[in-house]
Amino acid sequence: MSSEKMSKQVPLEAGSPFEIRVNLASGESESAVKKALTTGDTGFLHSFTTGSTVDGPGVRLVAWTAGCQWRCLYCHNPDTWHLKDGTRIELAHAVRRLTDFAPALRAMGGGLTISGGEPLVETGFTLGLVA
Repeated sequence: MSSEKMSKQVPLEAGSPFEIRVNLASGESESAVKKALTTGDTGFLHSFTTGSTVDGPGVRLVAWTAGCQWRCLYCHNPDTWHLKDGTRIELAHAVRRLTDFAPALRAMGGGLTISGGEPLVETGFTLGLVA
């Protein structure tokens, strides 16, 4: 990957769990969205949080995907319903960034939890994160 392309990568930083993030990808074309949903080499991440102890064993890193078709009445995360409420990110970049947390998560008996939104809206991307 060229250095020019690397410099344009979206920063993947943990944010406040109380921050509402909407329309982050509002400028994305329909073709970019369709490509992300069909190829799995890019996806839409709403955010991620570190230090969770309620989303699985040990201390967890939680990746919040964007996009959910269910619209449950008492949804805990309605700001993750739309793909365009996430940030489009290349799978390889997301994996590299999330891998940085692996040693600490192993030491704390934790791991990665994928939530959302509905992670299976982006099946290829979600599988790529855990492969």
